[in-house]
Amino acid sequence: MLRILAIVGGLILGLSLALLAYAWFNPSPPLPPNVKVWRAGDHTLKWSDFQSPQSAAYSPKYKTYVESNVAIRISSAFTFWVVPTDWNFSHWEAIPIVRTIAYVDRANSFAEPGLKIDQSLRSQLVLEHEQGHYNLQEAQRRRLQRVLRDLRGYGETPASAVEDLELKFSNVQSQFLGSDGQFDREQGAYDDDVYNNYGDHIVQQAWLKRIQDELNNRSGPLDPAKIQIEGQAITG
Repeated sequence: MLRILAIVGGLILGLSLALLAYAWFNPSPPLPPNVKVWRAGDHTLKWSDFQSPQSAAYSPKYKTYVESNVAIRISSAFTFWVVPTDWNFSHWEAIPIVRTIAYVDRANSFAEPGLKIDQSLRSQLVLEHEQGHYNLQEAQRRRLQRVLRDLRGYGETPASAVEDLELKFSNVQSQFLGSDGQFDREQGAYDDDVYNNYGDHIVQQAWLKRIQDELNNRSGPLDPAKIQIEGQAITG
């Protein structure tokens, strides 16, 4: 009986340790309720994803009312493991395990009610434009994932190596995701080019193709200055 209890206790302990290890090495980014996570094969936006009661918002930048806006976000989380880099255990390296998620916050995405029930070409083009923002956000998430994954923290103790890694992680987050950060400017360039060309469908299609090429790993990061329309670079 004691042997059976010992075996069962060992199995329970082993399972508990395995679950703890899985949780540690599979960080879970925080997400608000009612989100649409970008997944391959399941990332097509519908007007039903725009659930905010708000119907429009004034844009000081464009000096007009914006009739739709998709609330795109990137959430990230990381854990780490720490290893010595010399036999004296006087230098340590912290290596991150990172997970990032691109998603739409449905509760904060809005659209003018007429767009949601209209089957016109205009309604389709506006939804297509918002889809471009969502797809661009996923491309940006993948870039951020690569940068964060390659970070390393160094220190003379495990704690100082982790502290160095956390600081670098925070700095990268601010650079890419902060207010007026790199990703915001890139999303703004997409809006600017389409708006400054009076919603030109060809301009939008050029952006959408370039974004899709990046998602399909056929190109590097998006460079608005290199997007071509009939041999001419778009300028906002």
